[in-house]
Amino acid sequence: MAGFVRLGSAVYQINKIFNESGIFRVGESKHEAKLEARSEGLVTPGQIASSTGIFSYSYAESCRNTWFELARFAKSEFGIKDMTQIRAEHVQTFMQHRAETVSRGTWNKEAAHVGKFGDAVRLYLTGQGIERLVDDYRAALGEIRKDVLQGLPKVEAARGFSDPKAVISALSGPYRLVASVQYEGGARLREAAQIKPEQLRGFSRDPVSGREVGRILLTDTKGGKIREIQVRPGTYREIYSYMEKNGILKVGRSTYRAEVSKAATSAGESARGTHDFRYCYAQERYGECIRSGMVGLVAMQQVSWEMGHERADITMHYLR
Repeated sequence: MAGFVRLGSAVYQINKIFNESGIFRVGESKHEAKLEARSEGLVTPGQIASSTGIFSYSYAESCRNTWFELARFAKSEFGIKDMTQIRAEHVQTFMQHRAETVSRGTWNKEAAHVGKFGDAVRLYLTGQGIERLVDDYRAALGEIRKDVLQGLPKVEAARGFSDPKAVISALSGPYRLVASVQYEGGARLREAAQIKPEQLRGFSRDPVSGREVGRILLTDTKGGKIREIQVRPGTYREIYSYMEKNGILKVGRSTYRAEVSKAATSAGESARGTHDFRYCYAQERYGECIRSGMVGLVAMQQVSWEMGHERADITMHYLR
């Protein structure tokens, strides 16, 4: 059997997986299910979680909401039509994307929901008599958890620096240049942490504002979607001069995060993470698009594309 390719929308498929997998076990005891799992020799929290189901309506609703978001993301970013074909690399990319807009606690909860989705897919396929290996989503998220959580705030908060220029001014050397690329071009940390000379593409005019900008081609992007960003001419020239002396612009991510945290503190800002530069970019760029005459949805789509996303509504996360 081929799976879900012709069976309807992502939402339809998620509901079908949820309803027909048998993972929803309302009325049964979660405690007894855990005891049974331990009696079968399962020890770690991940092993126990993978062998137990969903036991309450509220948790079922939370899980399905995350599954819907995962399904939409997989379809828009990777063109996946069959939701049983979501792979480990897809859930990693999705949860890296979620790290851009949520707190540490929310990320952990949604990671647990994604793990349950893997369980549900396995149960569903087994019930359909389909023999197919399903990637271990929990193990996949375990590979990125430490790096992702390092840059997340413990609680939800309004994101973006009040004065990003003050934070950047408190940095020096390559850290200041990388921060400028994030703030002026909306680049993710992984995209800005290493830039090679061949990525510098010269000067042009910003089609939105008409001002002169320096162009940088981003190649190490999320989802492998190469795109071009714009920075101020002065920043571009500084990067060019730095490369003439050092070959490439490169910083260690952990060290860079620590430097930005210190710079934020010295500037009187909350040290929530380097992603706040992207928030500042989105908020300022959206305003620039609106002032140029774009209507709200068109402006959101423009900002979304520039930041490496596809859907316009993703921009809303950055405007809160």
